[in-house]
Amino acid sequence: IWAFRSNSRYLSRHPWAFPRFILFASHLQHPVASENGLCYDHLLVRDYFGGYPLANHKSAEKRARQSVVRKARNSRAKAAVKTTEKTLTKALEAKSKDVPELLKAYMKKAMSVADKGTLSKKTISRKISRISKRVHAAMTAAK
Repeated sequence: IWAFRSNSRYLSRHPWAFPRFILFASHLQHPVASENGLCYDHLLVRDYFGGYPLANHKSAEKRARQSVVRKARNSRAKAAVKTTEKTLTKALEAKSKDVPELLKAYMKKAMSVADKGTLSKKTISRKISRISKRVHAAMTAAK
């Protein structure tokens, strides 16, 4: 499908001509490292659109490439934190014995993501505080 570019007289492919699910089809394949360490979204933009859209300078093209890769990396990190939080919550509900180890793993993963700047340190601290209270209450109730 071709879209008309407003500031020129030629046709070119641009992302606004397509639905988001075609441009970033993360639901088809989770953005994990695949070909040469590039995620699926990165490959889709590179291969389908023949490059990165809206970049008129070499530095802008590089920034567009970097933003796609960083977005995929950040979404993987956020998903990992959410997954560890869900496993901890399920273990709490099941009154499992390995809750303290899961809490320790959750805190380690969440703080590493916060240290890298993907999620806010205040947000992570708040989540850790709330879930620690729940773990402490569950452990004291079990005794």
